[in-house]
Amino acid sequence: MLKDEHTALLRKLNQELEAIPEEQWDGVRVVTSGVITDNPGLLEVFDNYKVCVVADDVAHESRALKVDIDLSIADPMLALADQFARMDEDPILYDPDIYKKT
Repeated sequence: MLKDEHTALLRKLNQELEAIPEEQWDGVRVVTSGVITDNPGLLEVFDNYKVCVVADDVAHESRALKVDIDLSIADPMLALADQFARMDEDPILYDPDIYKKT
């Protein structure tokens, strides 16, 4: 996609987002971080105490999307494996013994 096309799409998206009325929330807003946050018990606590997740730094959620998938790889499983292999600077991928294996 050309830069001008991308910029036009972003401007349109921003206009549509600005047109959405602001949602009123009287509960707590949090940012989650970790490996996974779809634990039914955790989600029940969030519901019971009116906790709204407004952003996340969760390995199983948004962090999994920080590296693009190489669309030139025909096999979808290999493309996902390649994407995962190119992820860097993520504590879940850190192996403290990596240099001991050589």
